[in-house]
Amino acid sequence: SLGMYLVTLILGQCCHLFGFYPLLMFATIKSNAWKFFTKIYEAPLLAFATSSSAATLPRSLQVAEKAGVRRSIYQFILPLGSAINMDGT
Repeated sequence: SLGMYLVTLILGQCCHLFGFYPLLMFATIKSNAWKFFTKIYEAPLLAFATSSSAATLPRSLQVAEKAGVRRSIYQFILPLGSAINMDGT
């Protein structure tokens, strides 16, 4: 029962990450999501490894700059998102 739950959970999240997000990105901004994901993979990987949005913030800022996101956008959105995500879990 627990094994089937884990398989279902992993499959659902893979469908979401590798199916829904690329389709949404293509539908809204007509951009290739796979190229974008290869530019930003370091930040989500560090966030997963540390389980801390505060610890990931400096790397996220560097990755956003390297990925070509406008400075005015990422300097507002990333700290705001990091502060909102501090829910004590």
